[in-house]
Amino acid sequence: MQLDYFTLLSEEPVKLQNIGSIKSPKINDIKKITFPVYQTYIDYLIIDIPTYFSMLEKNSENYPDKPELKEFVSQLKNEYSLLSDEDKQKLSIIDVVKNDDYFIKILSLALNFFFVEEIVFNYEDVCFYTYDKTIDEENPVGVIYSENYSSVIDIILSRVNIKRKKNEEEIKFKNKKAAEIFAKLHGKEKKDDKTDKRFELANIISSLSVHSKNLNLIDIGNLTVFQLYDQFQKQQIEDYYEIMKRSVSIWGDSDNKFDILGWLKLYEE
Repeated sequence: MQLDYFTLLSEEPVKLQNIGSIKSPKINDIKKITFPVYQTYIDYLIIDIPTYFSMLEKNSENYPDKPELKEFVSQLKNEYSLLSDEDKQKLSIIDVVKNDDYFIKILSLALNFFFVEEIVFNYEDVCFYTYDKTIDEENPVGVIYSENYSSVIDIILSRVNIKRKKNEEEIKFKNKKAAEIFAKLHGKEKKDDKTDKRFELANIISSLSVHSKNLNLIDIGNLTVFQLYDQFQKQQIEDYYEIMKRSVSIWGDSDNKFDILGWLKLYEE
């Protein structure tokens, strides 16, 4: 399922039948949990199986009292390496992390941040159940399990302007600028590249609140994450349009290259 542009711009939750309602978080929502926590949530949502194995190996000291977990993961990793590429694509991260209490705890917090309903992991059924406590405190209204997990995560990520390629480990962003921003925020840039602090979320918020005609630091907190990036991109289109308009007003437009509707341009993906 792919959300249309209008829905992505909306702050209303997206209701998924038999699953739950996915929110579009606002900047103020991130302020409440802090940006590092938000970044951690995103990292846990986008993690793939090979990355999980690598992360667990690098942080094995966090599991000193669970030797059985390390043994289980080692065995699972070996089994995973023997699978065909097709079978690897069918395997969900939930199938792998189901015995990792710490990972499940963080993943549950991440899902609860994005869902209207309460998300609870069921170890026996190996799935996340969604509960609408205003209707029924005991019976779930939806379920997130191995087969629909990836699709649910894709919709969550799309609400914060991130889109993954299907059946691939890399993430596909809506445009180059979004990819660059995400890389700066998450430390994914090449080691020999210098970090460009202009694209840090805090600086985008601060700069856009000054540069925009209508936004300020107070109002910008009410924007959803998607709306913020959308306005950041549209501001670039508007700035370019104003430069071209001024140039034409001074030097003319003998080649008829000036587009009077340039301010309506779609941001290139």
